[in-house]
Amino acid sequence: MEAKIAGGTAERCRLIISAPLCYEPAAILAGRKLWGIAVQLYTLRSRDNWGIGDFNDLGALIRWVAPQGAGFIGLNPLHALAPSDPGRCSPYSASSRHFLNILYIAVPQIPEFQDCAAARGRLADPSVAGRLAALRAVEWVDYRAAADLKFEFLEILYRTFASGT
Repeated sequence: MEAKIAGGTAERCRLIISAPLCYEPAAILAGRKLWGIAVQLYTLRSRDNWGIGDFNDLGALIRWVAPQGAGFIGLNPLHALAPSDPGRCSPYSASSRHFLNILYIAVPQIPEFQDCAAARGRLADPSVAGRLAALRAVEWVDYRAAADLKFEFLEILYRTFASGT
């Protein structure tokens, strides 16, 4: 588009057009009132996660609040952050809005995990159990330690996938 302001020179600019309406659930359109909760996914804690709330925890939360009548869960942005620098952890400073934050992956829930002897064996290592216990015990999310552990397992899974075994 070309724009010109009060006798100035004409300039080219990008014109951004947005939809006039956003999605509204059928219940809202029917006039029902819904209630729900807002949560920062990374703050959820469970005996299964790796020191940071993950998609498995989100599923558990849904299974807990939905039968109570909750109609929604408001979440923090789930965009990819900076995997090489887990300390840059603000969900509002995404490195990409096209991808999800890989720290929200529940590693043992990856379908290939159960078939990966190397990953299951590593998880059975007492040193890993100690790392998991430490991650679950800290008051604040230790992004670096959680990322290091998850990346270790994701690498094992990738190597197994890439080798075809």
